[in-house]
Amino acid sequence: MRLLLPLFASSFLFACESSSSVKVDDTSAGVDDTGTDDSAGIDTDSADTGGNDTSDTADSGASCAASIVSVTPADGSLDQALDVPVTVTLSAPVTTADVSFGLTPAATGVVSASEDGLTVTWTPTEALARETSYSVIVTACGDEVTSGFTTVGAPTAAPIVGRTYDVELDGRDLTWNSPSSTVASLLVGNIDTTSLLFMVEDASDTTIDLVAAGGYDARGSTLQYPCAPPIDFPEGDFSSNPRFDVGPLDASLAASGLTVPLYAFTVDGRFEADASAMRDVHVRGLIDVRDLGAATGFGDVCALLPAFGISCVDCPDGEAQCLELDVVDASAPWRSGVTLDAALDPASDPACN
Repeated sequence: MRLLLPLFASSFLFACESSSSVKVDDTSAGVDDTGTDDSAGIDTDSADTGGNDTSDTADSGASCAASIVSVTPADGSLDQALDVPVTVTLSAPVTTADVSFGLTPAATGVVSASEDGLTVTWTPTEALARETSYSVIVTACGDEVTSGFTTVGAPTAAPIVGRTYDVELDGRDLTWNSPSSTVASLLVGNIDTTSLLFMVEDASDTTIDLVAAGGYDARGSTLQYPCAPPIDFPEGDFSSNPRFDVGPLDASLAASGLTVPLYAFTVDGRFEADASAMRDVHVRGLIDVRDLGAATGFGDVCALLPAFGISCVDCPDGEAQCLELDVVDASAPWRSGVTLDAALDPASDPACN
């Protein structure tokens, strides 16, 4: 079976951005009548600590019964992007007036809520400071959580353009978030490629171009698999160098003679200071498996997955025929001498037909 790239999941969250501007000020004291909630260190222009409504936003504290489920970035997270959002997930729907964010050192941002009210996000409007530890206090409906994260350090100084990095699909550094490692082992054991290769085509102070391709082991050397087209990402974000973020894009893969749709393919991570490896490479996407069963002899793939404790999810057309995959590679080494051909055409290789 020629499945060249594993496909990794990403969920789409429709966010409704509020018009409030949030500014953290840990030197304030008391409550003023302009809408500044100084006990949380945040100016939301929506409600004060005494429950007095000082804007057009209705005070919903009296009926708010939600508790905080989680906060991201997770407490202690390192090497976060300079525009990293802080998101709180709640047990019941809320509005932005029910949630406050306090950051130290001070930072300025905007708050938005998801359409279902179960997540609220603070997004910085200016770049955070590099290599800085931020303390975060999130309050919601009387519940409070303290967390913290550290931003990325200095940009990568070593050259990265032209370098190819290797995510080894059977490597010990992989963490399979979805599917389980058991299902992942079955998948990897039935594909022709052993690696997911990423080459940096170009990079600037703010953008990066990556091309991805399947890789295989040829007598101890890792080479680009010739029987599948590479995936050329559109220009991605490199403004938080050494962190990068590319995608999402829709692509296709060759598997058992089929063209398998791949949706919402995204990759993010960071480069080592000396460019010797990519770290914490997070790959997500959705693979459309509806035609794979007949081609591989597995039958209805989605009917088999519940036995492993997972289920297919909706594809973009609304049919529950996609497999959600999400994997993180702690370290993807630079493969010296390996160069990907972004224009490779498998149809021109007789061995692929």
